[in-house]
Amino acid sequence: KGLTRQEKQERESMWKKVNEDIELRSEGVEPLLDSLSIYSVEKTGSIMLPFMCLLLMLLYTETEMAMSYNINQHELLYYSLFSFYMIPWMSLVDSFILSSQELMYGWRVYDYFSYQRWRFANREKRWHLMAHADESVSRPLQNVDLLCFSSQHYFILSIIALGIGTNMFGITICLRRKYNFLGDPVFPLVVAIVVACCELIAQICWYVSNTSIDAISWGGIWKVAPLQGTMDDIIASKLAIGEGRQEDLEQERQEVQALNSDTFRHKFIEKNRPWVLQHLVELITPRSLQDVGPDGRPLVDYVREVYSNLMNVGEGVNKRADDRSDISSDDYSDEEEEKRRQWDRTPLEGNRLLIAQIWLQKARKRRVFTQAVAAIIEKRKEDHCSSCSRTLGNCKTLTAGLAWDGRFDPCAIDSLIKLFEDNYSPSESNPNLWKAFFRENARFSTICNICLDQIEQQKLHKNVRHVGAGVVTRPGDISSDDESDDNTIFDPVIVTRSSNDGKMMNKWLQAARKKLGGDFPRKSAQKQTEQYLDMLKIRKPANKASAKYMVDADSNQGQGWGRVDLDKKGEFIIKRWLSEARQEGLARFDKQVTYTHSQLHSVLESFDVEDDWATGELRLEGNALKMEGDQIVKLNESNETQVSKQLEALRSNVELVETEIDQTREEKRLEFETSVSRLESLSQSKKESRTLELNKKIDDLQSQLEALDNNEENTDAKAQCEKDIEDLHSLIRTEMEDEDEKLHSETTELTRQFADQSNVLDRQLRSTLQSFERDSQALKEKMRKEYVYQHNEWEKNVNVWLDKASRKLETHSGEGTHNPIASAKRARLEHRKRK
Repeated sequence: KGLTRQEKQERESMWKKVNEDIELRSEGVEPLLDSLSIYSVEKTGSIMLPFMCLLLMLLYTETEMAMSYNINQHELLYYSLFSFYMIPWMSLVDSFILSSQELMYGWRVYDYFSYQRWRFANREKRWHLMAHADESVSRPLQNVDLLCFSSQHYFILSIIALGIGTNMFGITICLRRKYNFLGDPVFPLVVAIVVACCELIAQICWYVSNTSIDAISWGGIWKVAPLQGTMDDIIASKLAIGEGRQEDLEQERQEVQALNSDTFRHKFIEKNRPWVLQHLVELITPRSLQDVGPDGRPLVDYVREVYSNLMNVGEGVNKRADDRSDISSDDYSDEEEEKRRQWDRTPLEGNRLLIAQIWLQKARKRRVFTQAVAAIIEKRKEDHCSSCSRTLGNCKTLTAGLAWDGRFDPCAIDSLIKLFEDNYSPSESNPNLWKAFFRENARFSTICNICLDQIEQQKLHKNVRHVGAGVVTRPGDISSDDESDDNTIFDPVIVTRSSNDGKMMNKWLQAARKKLGGDFPRKSAQKQTEQYLDMLKIRKPANKASAKYMVDADSNQGQGWGRVDLDKKGEFIIKRWLSEARQEGLARFDKQVTYTHSQLHSVLESFDVEDDWATGELRLEGNALKMEGDQIVKLNESNETQVSKQLEALRSNVELVETEIDQTREEKRLEFETSVSRLESLSQSKKESRTLELNKKIDDLQSQLEALDNNEENTDAKAQCEKDIEDLHSLIRTEMEDEDEKLHSETTELTRQFADQSNVLDRQLRSTLQSFERDSQALKEKMRKEYVYQHNEWEKNVNVWLDKASRKLETHSGEGTHNPIASAKRARLEHRKRK
């Protein structure tokens, strides 16, 4: 609203670009290309690692990098051998990873590599980066797509890796040797010589790569093969001449046959739909839109239908896994299809167009985001229903979904998308960022078909608000204990009676008065109006503040608790409260377990073997439940024993780590003390030697001064000698002070290093203790959850059995007093026992 035509067009183009980016990021070849580019960089790095280790070994003393980590020169050889040995095994693992990605995402890695190999072999230029880029691929990946993962691609990666590595070594050597190459007067000459050598080597390599030598069958590097015909012509020529092996020819013949089949074309449309939709506009001109389409309708309607069909390929509302795109569905009749064709095709304008575009963008975003996290939701599927604890044997299906406010909610994905947009921005559509946010904030729930049907029934039978059944708009009509009338703010509305709004409101007022009946205006109407106006006058000065307060209260109401900074006492109190709460909960549960067992035993004691003819199999069922409960208790005890053993093993590991850390700290302390004592002794020896040297000079000058004292004519020489002696004394004091400052600075540096090492050891110990606490808590919670789940299932069966048994015992006790036949039968049984 209020936008110019140009602003509307810019906004439409922006939304169109956003929608295309969302589709291209989740569909097409970009995900495969991005994954393979990262894999190629990692593989190049793993191959270059042994050579970098060897180079580091050659420059061991110059770089001093390995010395900083206490790695000897011969140990670098082992590092290099290990990295070289890991290359084939890493390649084997990578093959399994690529196969898993093929199965998970439906990629065709082998077919893609075959196509890139054919594309590189039949390129137009020797250096493929100089060719035209594919505009259908996103801009950051166009150069990677041009290189086709060929030898040129890995050549560039190797050159970049070697250049970065050697530059890092060079800068490290300059820093270690404290060499300022910018202050070297020969630096410009060295730069000129290096640039000249690089240019000379480049010219030599260029000449060798372009020179053909027939004697050794050398045709140059990356020679371009002459391109004749298309890919189909190349395959057909192989079939005609008989080149290659028979298996390859048969495979190529099948590929040509597949390219001409309708099934392949439909699959091609499904896989490359974003690219086709993006370039569909290039095939249509404004003049051609006025022509008649193949089905007799205007070409505009035909193109719209084709566009709609392309948008619905593979993603229909009622699409099943076994549907085929080349076979029409019977779900829709021809009449419904004809009705859809007769829909109004008038283009939308203004606010309607803006609303439709916003809705379309949100719908596409919801579809893409839902597809991105569908696999994550399916992985969180449990083996029982979260609402009724039914397993798959007690229901037909179990469905994994999302929960909101602790309950299963089919619309929870909309709330998560809104929360994602609030945290980042409404235009953010990065699938990786969305998945990370979804894993952190989503809550999952598994629901059975029975509970799902109940939810649908509740939706059908929910209360409908009838006309006039709402709250009266007047703030003084109805009072509430929860909300005061002061929170309701109505701004005055001024409507002209002659306007359309005034006529409509007047008509409504007359109809309402006629329906209510009686005389109007009411006696209390004037008084209510005056009270309302007075209320508006009172609220007017504080309107902005109160409105701001209400907005802040509403915004804060939907937010959770923020971060709370606690001191050690507060943290101790919260941990103690949490521990006591857990212990109290466990005590209540154990008390409930004891009560259930005692109730089961007391009811079982009321049964008699002789009364089985009347009670049926209740006594046997009760004994079975008793045995099951005892078994659950024994199983819990055995689990507790196993958990205690595991905790003991973890505790022993923690103690071992603590011992190692203490030993390391003691070694560092001894090393620190040794270094400090060595520095002190070295400094003391330097001071003593320097003092002796300067004292010797002073003694020489003293002897010269004594010789000059006998001769009164050499007064200038005597004064110079005394001045030299004073200078030497001051030099001794200055050098001693400098040596002390140097010793102090070196000792301070050693102290800082020792403190840093101690902090690292403390962090390691603290991390080990925290890991031990987490593992211990996880083991206890896992054991407790299993025990609680088993006992809850057993307690449900026990409660059902107790209900039946209590009713049966009441009935049987009444029959025993009034049924003489049963008493006579019991007497006969006792008589037989006595015999």
